[in-house]
Amino acid sequence: MGVIAAIGFAACGNAASSSETTSANAKALSGEQVYNDNCVICHGVDGKAQMAGATDLSTSVLTPESASNVIANGRNGMRSFATQLTKDEIDAVVKHIESLRK
Repeated sequence: MGVIAAIGFAACGNAASSSETTSANAKALSGEQVYNDNCVICHGVDGKAQMAGATDLSTSVLTPESASNVIANGRNGMRSFATQLTKDEIDAVVKHIESLRK
């Protein structure tokens, strides 16, 4: 019985590690998901769509702080997302946008 308990504890330990990895992957993917849910319609999947006057995000030179500000407060024709997205979601989108740059 002691061996079975030890195996059970080892399996739980591995499950926790696997769960932590899955959680980290989910956080890494969340920026892309939030972007796809809110930004793709104007900016496109690759950030280059420029629909309705949207900026080409692949060539954007905004700092992360400036990009976060634009997402939260809007600019020109872009609406504010401050009431729809959390700060963490905005930060995740900013990281995703940085991955679209050339």
